[in-house]
This record gives sequence, C-alpha cells and structure tokens, in this order.
Amino acid sequence: MTTSLQTPDQILKDIYDRANAVLEKTVVSDATIQERVDYVCRCISNRAGVRLLMSCLLGKLHNPSVDPRKPYTEIGGSDSFSGRTYDEQYLTPFINKHRLPCNPTTAFLTPTLRNINHALTTH
Repeated sequence: MTTSLQTPDQILKDIYDRANAVLEKTVVSDATIQERVDYVCRCISNRAGVRLLMSCLLGKLHNPSVDPRKPYTEIGGSDSFSGRTYDEQYLTPFINKHRLPCNPTTAFLTPTLRNINHALTTH
C-alpha cells in the first residue's frame, strides 16, 4: 500500500491554500471536465454530491493505490477504502472550519449512497 507523506489534514490545508491563492481563475483546463465539476460543486438541490466527491478525492490523494470509485469497504479488494471515514474524520471539521456550503453531515448516510457494494460508475 502506497500512501501520501502528508496526512489528510495536511492535504486539505494545502489544497485550501492553493485554491485560495487563485480564486479568480480555474485550474481545470478541459472545458468538459470544468463543466462537470461546476455542476457537482454548485448543485444547490443536493449538497451530498460534493462531499462524496471530496471524500473520494481525498482518499485517492492520501493513498494513491485506492480506486476513488470504490469508497466502500464492502466492495472488497485492496483498492477499496472507507470514504465515510475520510468524510467524517477529516472533511467535517474542514467544512465547518471554512464554513463551506456542504451538507452538515456525511454524504455516506444519504439514502442514495447507503449500502452500496459496487464501484461508483455512470452505468
């Protein structure tokens, strides 16, 4: 298992600092990806999606050997992980500290995201 030299808290702090330094411009060069990111991040009707995305990406940044589409240990295999753990242990304090417009509780208790035992895909 390969893991980042940084803790999840350090990763979040670094990302926050870098994003805060370039608030007026995008760092995503692909227009299609930018449109998809904007949709998830600005979706007012469901704020769980952004927390899910943040948890999956934090898991991948912290441990590059995991598959960010497999944030459920029930999936099994060496590339699945507990997205809920990243969400509750690291994202909740980060979101609260920076007053981010996200759900106040974990995305993994949202009815759509409970009890999933397969990779998250569009199919």
